[in-house]
Amino acid sequence: MKRLAAVLGVVSILAGTASAAEPVSFNRHVIRLPRDGPLNYLLRDLDGDGMTDLLAVSSSGQVFIFRQSSSGFSTTPHQTLQFPECTVCFGVADVSEDPNEEIVISTGNGVAYYRQKDGVFETDPTMLIDVEQVFAGKTVGLPGQLLRNRAFRDSKLEDAIPVTFSDHVVTYLRDDTYQYLAGPRTDMEHEAYVRKEGWSDWNLGGKASSCISVRVRARYQSEDGGTDDEEEQHPYIKELLEKIDKKRYYDYGVERNDINRDGKQDLSFWYVHGVLDPTTKLVIFLRREDGSLPAEPDQDLRCRGIPANWVRTGRHFFSPFIDTNNDGLLDIVFLEMKNVSMSFRSLLEMVTSEGIDWTFAVRLFHPGTGYSRRADYNKDLTGILPILEGWEDTINLRGDFNGDGRPDLMIRRTPRRVDIYCSSRKGDLYSRTPAMRMGVPAKGLTIVGDYNGDAISDILIDDEEGEITLFLSERSTKKGLVR
Repeated sequence: MKRLAAVLGVVSILAGTASAAEPVSFNRHVIRLPRDGPLNYLLRDLDGDGMTDLLAVSSSGQVFIFRQSSSGFSTTPHQTLQFPECTVCFGVADVSEDPNEEIVISTGNGVAYYRQKDGVFETDPTMLIDVEQVFAGKTVGLPGQLLRNRAFRDSKLEDAIPVTFSDHVVTYLRDDTYQYLAGPRTDMEHEAYVRKEGWSDWNLGGKASSCISVRVRARYQSEDGGTDDEEEQHPYIKELLEKIDKKRYYDYGVERNDINRDGKQDLSFWYVHGVLDPTTKLVIFLRREDGSLPAEPDQDLRCRGIPANWVRTGRHFFSPFIDTNNDGLLDIVFLEMKNVSMSFRSLLEMVTSEGIDWTFAVRLFHPGTGYSRRADYNKDLTGILPILEGWEDTINLRGDFNGDGRPDLMIRRTPRRVDIYCSSRKGDLYSRTPAMRMGVPAKGLTIVGDYNGDAISDILIDDEEGEITLFLSERSTKKGLVR
């Protein structure tokens, strides 16, 4: 009897695990916003209920707040506000003794915030840092307000608020009584400062932001996308950088990751060459015990295809690195075009109708030997042609839709359909057939995250014309259901 009980207990545990790894159903919510120009929005839990709310700001400074409840988002805003005309940036932070989050704005007259009481924000802002600001220094060419002093770039907005002047930034630091006092000063004498500094938690938004919004592209020139002095003097790296510069490869990356899980930041370079049948060269330097880099790379790989993981740091837009099986080691992933011998006309027909056949290839990291020369895992996929501006809309590895802690694979099969392949523990990394097929808007920016606090990924698609579609997860026994 005890043995039977033990067996039944194991079966129950396994059944519970299997159930937890099942794909969820989705509820679709559509939010339509009036647009008078570019729209900036922020997804944040404003009231502490564990569910993400939506704060959207039009180019005229009108603010729309959509609260999320257990039934999802309403179609009309919970509250509207109007930012002052001189507002350039906004964010959400706890900047007062009140335990609720506040909406913080950075304006030409200083930094102010909107208090929140019983789920409603005050209509008039309270001044937090009373100082006139200059947002477009002549020597910098972009708003210094958006820059964060390097020493505080990992700090939250409520801990360190940057205030900009014509040629420098002063970081105001919060004390124990929620008073903000002027702290370190950083001069802005040349554009190198811009490329090396991190960005703060500000979002462009407000009437005064329209004159500088074009400069937001500079956020991709962060220090993670370049090399430091030690690396630039390394003979092998120096030669490689000269080759990349001479060939003018646009799609290349410099990354620092702990590849072999030894606690040190290893260094890797990759660049893509070729058009119809692209190849990626990837060289990897593993740091030694003393922190130095070897004279020659530990691995020099040539992989068919292009890196398949979208990233938002550094000068590059995508990366070959991601932990696909949640073992703590970084794998490398590539997207290869299967049929490269077709004519241009055939390629055009595939792009505009049926999609393109791809192979999603994964090379695992094996301690002691490194990455495999050949892919450890291949999966055939069909999807639309990736483009730089919409890479994350084409193939996405940022979601966990079955709750097993591993990234699932989402690919846009056609402009109006996405296929989701959930991670698998049955020998393959991913399910053989799509766990879900979803109808989606034909265009728009795709963002994946947990917006309803259930530890399951949700999907947001912004058509950038005033309509935001949210697919919020809902546990269900019906697989792949979208309501």
